[in-house]
Amino acid sequence: ARSGGGEGAALREEAAGDAKLVFQVLDGVDGKDLRVLADRQRDRVISGVICLASTGGADKVTVLVAVSQDLAGRLHAGKLVGALMPLVGGRGGGRPDFAQGGGSDPSGVAAVEAAFFEAALKALA
Repeated sequence: ARSGGGEGAALREEAAGDAKLVFQVLDGVDGKDLRVLADRQRDRVISGVICLASTGGADKVTVLVAVSQDLAGRLHAGKLVGALMPLVGGRGGGRPDFAQGGGSDPSGVAAVEAAFFEAALKALA
């Protein structure tokens, strides 16, 4: 298991034009701390879309999407979270720049990662 606040956890970063797409899986990070980490990543990439997935035990997963202000008109965080959450047995939604959802099936996190990159690359192409 990974520990240490998730800073060293698996992080995948891809470019979509001038924007950065960041996906990170964390272990046992609660919603409030996830928001802090998402804001930190968003500040770091300046223009981009951040997706954090935190798993806790065998039946809990939280997914958070943060979109930088310049991209919020092209990619709606709430709609993206709404599309991703069924992959982990849950639902969610939120604002254009920030959204979060909860699910019960952490085994779907790899599918969330694939769907996140596919949707974000398509929206920002």
